[in-house]
Amino acid sequence: MKRLTRNFNDRVFAEYYMNRHRKTARRIGRQYAAKLLDRGFSSGRILDAGCGFGGMAVEVAALLPEADITGIDVSGPLLHHALESVTARESVTARESVTARESVTARESVTARESVTALESVIASGNGCGMPDNTGTSIGQRVRFEEMNVEHIRFDDNSFDVVLCIALVHLVDDPIAMLGEIDRVLKPDGLLFISDLRRSWLGLFEHEVKSALKYEEAVELLQRARLRAGSFSSDPLWWRYVSEGPSADQQKKRDDTCHVGT
Repeated sequence: MKRLTRNFNDRVFAEYYMNRHRKTARRIGRQYAAKLLDRGFSSGRILDAGCGFGGMAVEVAALLPEADITGIDVSGPLLHHALESVTARESVTARESVTARESVTARESVTARESVTALESVIASGNGCGMPDNTGTSIGQRVRFEEMNVEHIRFDDNSFDVVLCIALVHLVDDPIAMLGEIDRVLKPDGLLFISDLRRSWLGLFEHEVKSALKYEEAVELLQRARLRAGSFSSDPLWWRYVSEGPSADQQKKRDDTCHVGT
C-alpha cells in the first residue's frame, strides 16, 4: 500500500490519521485528566494546542466536568472530525444515562427510598463513565474548537489555567514561536504540559518518530524557549516537560475564586 503524504489539510489523510490515532488520543486524554486531578485541578479553562481531531480534548472534558476546553488547530478537516467527536460522545453519554436510569427504575419491588438511594449512587459514580456531570452542562457546551495557528494564537495573555501541547512540537515550522505563544496565554500560576515523540531507532519502522527530536535536541529547544520553571523527563518513546504550577496557597485561592457564587 502506498504511504499517504502527510497533509493535514487533505481530507483523506486527516481521516486516515484520525482512525490510526483515535484510541491513543483517548488513552492520553485519560492520562492527562488524571495528571490534572493529581495536581489539584478540576475546574477552569484548558487550552489543547494542536487538538487535531479532538480525541484527547473530548476525553478530558468527559472526566473533568467542571472544566472548559478550547482546542485549536490549523487543519480544517481534522477540526471537522473534532466537532463530530463531540456529537458522538454526547450520543454515548445519552445512551448510558438512559440505561443507568432504566436499571434503577426496573427495581420496582424496592422501596421508594431505596430506589432514590440507588439512583443517587449511580449518578455519584457516573462522572467518569458517561453520566451527566454535576455542573448541568454537556460536553458540547464546555468544549469548543477553533481553526488557529499555534504559532500565532489569537487569545489574550493569561487566558488559560492549563495548556496541553501533546505530540505537536515535531509538526510545527517554528516550535520556539509556538512555545512562546502557549506560555503567553497561560496564567502565571497555570499548569503547562508539553510532550512529544522522541527520535530513536524506532524511526526505522515508524516515519513519524523519524521526524521527532532527539533527547538532546528537545532539551536545547526548551532552554532556548525560556519557559517558566518546570521539570524535564523522558523515556524511549517520549519526552515531557511539566511546569511547576501553582503553590498550595495559589491553588486554594484559585479554587475559591472559581466557586464564588456557587
